[in-house]
Amino acid sequence: MKVNIMCSNCGKREEIENTVDNAVQIIKSGWDSIGGALYCPKCVEVIKNSRYGDRLAGEKHTFIAIMHWILNARNGEKE
Repeated sequence: MKVNIMCSNCGKREEIENTVDNAVQIIKSGWDSIGGALYCPKCVEVIKNSRYGDRLAGEKHTFIAIMHWILNARNGEKE
């Protein structure tokens, strides 16, 4: 099953297979998060250069946020 990861700022979407490896690849490509909100690499660069740059969560939290999206997609599939 594929899941769409969406940037909370610009709406850019990345469709990925719902696996741990793919979640890691999305993070390595530059995606980051603040709270539960995900941001694409382009928006991450803008955020880094703003007063909110220190709020970016980094790889560990972003992995958790992406896995949350994947689990929600899986749960929605079962309904």
